[in-house]
Amino acid sequence: GYKAPRSHHCSGCKRCVMKMDHHCPWINCCVGHENHASFTRFVFHAPVGCFHAFVLQAWFIYDLAFNVEADMSHIMLSSNGVFAILMGVGMSLGVSLSVSILLYYQTWNIFHNMTAIEEWIMTKAKARRDDED
Repeated sequence: GYKAPRSHHCSGCKRCVMKMDHHCPWINCCVGHENHASFTRFVFHAPVGCFHAFVLQAWFIYDLAFNVEADMSHIMLSSNGVFAILMGVGMSLGVSLSVSILLYYQTWNIFHNMTAIEEWIMTKAKARRDDED
């Protein structure tokens, strides 16, 4: 049968996707021609939101620990509360950094008019060419 240029079959979705970039488990579908812009906006806003959460939580910890002028005596944290705040700080910073790397990779591919699959194919072809030499 006919296969459109730059389309690929997704084994996860069991269908062909025009200008397929990858199958994303976060959104449970393929990222391709129809939804690549929405996925890129999602990948932009996720680290921004996580970084915002990191700043708010770090600010709260700083105020709690070092702000002696403010009356923080009414805030009582259990060890579980402290653990939850520290986990939130770590997770929000970790997600922000890791998804920012994904955003950089997606932006690089957009500026070079390539999908992740096409870049992988080009890298594989270049490695085979280099092995032959």
